[in-house]
Amino acid sequence: MAQPRKTPRELIDESWNEFKDAWIHLAKSTWKIFTWTYKAIDALDKTIGTIWLPSKNKIIDFAKNNLIKILLAGGLITYGWVKTHNYYKDHIEHNKETHVQWNSNELVYVPTASYPLFQNKKITARAPLTKHYLWLDVLNKDDIIIWDTLVLHPSQTLHDLRAEKILKYGKKNIMELDAIDISTMTDKEQIDFKTKYPIDATYLFVVRPYIDGKINKTQVSIDEFISLTEQIIRETENSIETYDGWLTGDKQKLLHIAKQELTGESIVAYAMTELCENKEEWEMNIQLFDMLLKNAGVEFLSFIPAMYDSKTSYWVYQFTEYALYDTPNEKRWASKVNKYIKNKNNRLPGSVMYLNTWKNQTQAAYMFAVYNVAIGLSNLSDNEARKLLSYYTKDKTKFIDNITQLIAMCHHFPVDNKALQRWIQNDFTQDIYTYGKARTYGKASKTNYKSLKRAT
Repeated sequence: MAQPRKTPRELIDESWNEFKDAWIHLAKSTWKIFTWTYKAIDALDKTIGTIWLPSKNKIIDFAKNNLIKILLAGGLITYGWVKTHNYYKDHIEHNKETHVQWNSNELVYVPTASYPLFQNKKITARAPLTKHYLWLDVLNKDDIIIWDTLVLHPSQTLHDLRAEKILKYGKKNIMELDAIDISTMTDKEQIDFKTKYPIDATYLFVVRPYIDGKINKTQVSIDEFISLTEQIIRETENSIETYDGWLTGDKQKLLHIAKQELTGESIVAYAMTELCENKEEWEMNIQLFDMLLKNAGVEFLSFIPAMYDSKTSYWVYQFTEYALYDTPNEKRWASKVNKYIKNKNNRLPGSVMYLNTWKNQTQAAYMFAVYNVAIGLSNLSDNEARKLLSYYTKDKTKFIDNITQLIAMCHHFPVDNKALQRWIQNDFTQDIYTYGKARTYGKASKTNYKSLKRAT
């Protein structure tokens, strides 16, 4: 006789009961194995414990009678600690920055497939800095076409750039500097050398360790660089909270707004304007910056010299003594804001020569920007300040867009702080860069800023 067909519900219940029985059996078996193993270890511990005579110390007796259990527990705890430590190191400490030890003599090959705007790109004689970045023949006055691979040599590129800077404005030559062993110099000799030969000393004491591969590369994407920059400027904003530029009323409110609204994109746009020769093709600038950050590292950008002035000017933001300078007799620009940092140990050095990490360069760039905005606001009448505050309330995006232009302009021509007043007087009808002298830099920063906002 045929068995009645089971319903789907009965089949599900039957399967579930079999599944539960299997798991109960597995649990019981596991528990029996665990119990047997524990009893075996306990018996072995007691056997080992009989080897030693009893002592008057209960802790020692406990250790004797539980030796294997203690060793196993210690091993498990050590294993867990090592795994946790490695997880922290790999996934938390280095989640944003990758510090890489490297051979400074090696070439870096970058396929243009990763940066398509460089494929079949023509690099002209009007872009000598870009030729240096891409390790192309700088003396070649003809156009150079890039094919499927970019070849970078970060240490040699910096050496070549420094050689040019020193040849133009230094007091020695780079071969003389390369022959100097600074480890043989006394502290006084080093100080005297830095005082007498500031441009040469910058290469010798700051840049050459990177060229020699003694400074690890911090490799990040442009998005990660913006994020790290944002962190630094927010920390700096908090540190200089009490700085009000001697302003009151609406002007003080506007400075407070500017300090808050300046973002990582604003400051990185300013850096791109400094270090990218192409003032029109923002997409190319983003790809160039990203490629250098990922392959040459942030330190490479930090050590690029300004090639067309005789000052000790370099770093990501091309600072000179006019932007940061602090002596007992005089403080200039960013250094005037620097004294408001609460923790004196976190204040910036008084000379650009010692501004030798990209992080304190970013601090300086933010403080310089805040100071320039404060000076621009100080020129306003009360009515103009009210007008600007109303404009900010109506259109925050355009407000910070134009302030970003202003900080790039003032970096080149501090007198461009007056463009803020002209912009207000003309009812904000045009971008602020049209009212200043450093229009090229203001316009480029506007473009770079918008591109970074679009990309992130």
